[in-house]
Amino acid sequence: GLRQALHDGDWQVALVDYNLPGYSGLEALRLIADEAPDVQAITVSGSIDEETAVASISAGAVDYVLKDNLTRLAPAVRRAVEASGLLRAHRRTAEAARLALYAVDHASLLVLTVAADGTLLYANDEACRIFARPRDAVVGRPVWEVAPAVPEGRFRQLAAEVGERGRAEFTYERERGPGDLVCLDVTAEGVPGSDVFLVYGRDVSERRAAQRRLEATLAELGETARRLQRTLEGAVGALSRVVETRDPYTAGHQRRVAQLATAMAVHLGYRGERLEGVRMAGLLHDLGKLTVPAEILAKPGRLTEAEFNLIRQHPLAGYEIVRAIEFTRPVAEMVLQHHERCDGSGYPRGLRGEELLPEARLLAVADVVEAMSSHRPYREALGVPAALAEVRAGAGTRYDAEAAAACEAVVAAGFTFGD
Repeated sequence: GLRQALHDGDWQVALVDYNLPGYSGLEALRLIADEAPDVQAITVSGSIDEETAVASISAGAVDYVLKDNLTRLAPAVRRAVEASGLLRAHRRTAEAARLALYAVDHASLLVLTVAADGTLLYANDEACRIFARPRDAVVGRPVWEVAPAVPEGRFRQLAAEVGERGRAEFTYERERGPGDLVCLDVTAEGVPGSDVFLVYGRDVSERRAAQRRLEATLAELGETARRLQRTLEGAVGALSRVVETRDPYTAGHQRRVAQLATAMAVHLGYRGERLEGVRMAGLLHDLGKLTVPAEILAKPGRLTEAEFNLIRQHPLAGYEIVRAIEFTRPVAEMVLQHHERCDGSGYPRGLRGEELLPEARLLAVADVVEAMSSHRPYREALGVPAALAEVRAGAGTRYDAEAAAACEAVVAAGFTFGD
């Protein structure tokens, strides 16, 4: 009955008659102490000697009251209720502390407490795993002995930083074995009112290893990209030279157009892949002339209408060849449009204005200037001034005004065609 009552009720105080009929008061006290240690037991008896009082206290009673002096009962109960409340609060606090310590012990973070002199006072399971030591080989030893990557001088610096700022952050790295690098992001904080440091750190070894692998992969990809770029440039140069073998009178024309168009693009703020696209298009813009018979390309006199119509197809032929090459910019479209004019008078499609790529408008101007300033089988070189005059006269109609101005600007700044 008593055991069941203790389990079923939320008791704070129990009054135990020392002389229970058929039940020993001492047995009742022991049962209460075992089954409900938070319950405060008070012995009540008609008469009690010193030996009995000592036995009651030893059995778990917190006080005793004689029946002929019950004025003491209320204060005794009040004290017992207060003691029960304090005991319960203490037990709750102790249980919370136990659970907290368990959580810290088994946390995925490294957790340490360190004395101001560098002695390790506590290390959780994760810390022991990272240091590859049992707890008794960590606690009580200096930080720099357990963690050689933090020598004593470095520890003193960190301790000073914690003292000044309240915290310090650093990266801990140590090689556990060949190719096994431990890396942690660590924070040390001061504990208010104490000279103890709380240190916690997250193991980022896998993340750092993945980052290093990514960096290595990116470096490898970068080198591959550079090799591919060199291969592409070699292929473009070879294709450009093939055209020159068909038309020796225009040898170097594509390269010089690429030089001028690139200088104009730089003047207009082109950078990176867009600038490279202009250069590539310049080197390839006449590739379609491979489909034109060599005798027509080198003909010294006026072309017939049929011959000129064949020449007019070279941008389209070049487009068909170049579009098979994968560029990051629309180089094939630039090649296709390099003979178009802003007023629609060009070929092969008669595009006009905003239908033309800005890069193609640059190529159109650069192509005209280089062609007019160079020797051709049917005429002598007219020179750069004459070429600029042609572009100036057609600016805003045949030629894009911005491209024309850029050409004049780079020539005025000292641009010359290289060999």
